[in-house]
Amino acid sequence: FNLAISMGPLHVAPATLPAAMQNAPYNAPLQALGGQPPYAWSLEPGSAPLPLGLSLAPDGTVSGLPCAAGTSYFLVNVTDALDSTTNQEIAMTVNASSLPQVISITGLAVLANGQFQFAIPAVAGTNYTILVSTDLATWTPILTFAGSGMLQTIVDPNAAGTSRRFYRVRVER
Repeated sequence: FNLAISMGPLHVAPATLPAAMQNAPYNAPLQALGGQPPYAWSLEPGSAPLPLGLSLAPDGTVSGLPCAAGTSYFLVNVTDALDSTTNQEIAMTVNASSLPQVISITGLAVLANGQFQFAIPAVAGTNYTILVSTDLATWTPILTFAGSGMLQTIVDPNAAGTSRRFYRVRVER
């Protein structure tokens, strides 16, 4: 016999996360009240994204290195152990900083054709040049683009069949 006791209706509090600092590590938990723990968190389908560089873990922790200043609004979903769900719009401000942008490379993959792919957060209003080298002495640009405020996927079209390649990202504001 299993008895589950609900602690009132499920809801999210507060609706505003503590402010983050651009280019500085951030870690803050969302809180669910009521319902029956444990809780599972996700971004509501169709929601605006979290600030660039941040992610939401299933335990409700928002963490990462926010890349761009500004205020974001996104919709989170929480489900409790009794399958009750609710969602809440969350507001979060990232304050501007003079700290240099931290480039974190994600989505590393070797494609079927042997090309190398990765992604970087690309801040709007910032220009990026991806450079490649085989010997760490000579660097060749392979792609230049303007940041869009989203992750930018980069594919090295010349990586197929080479034994090793090194990459740099040049950031220009």
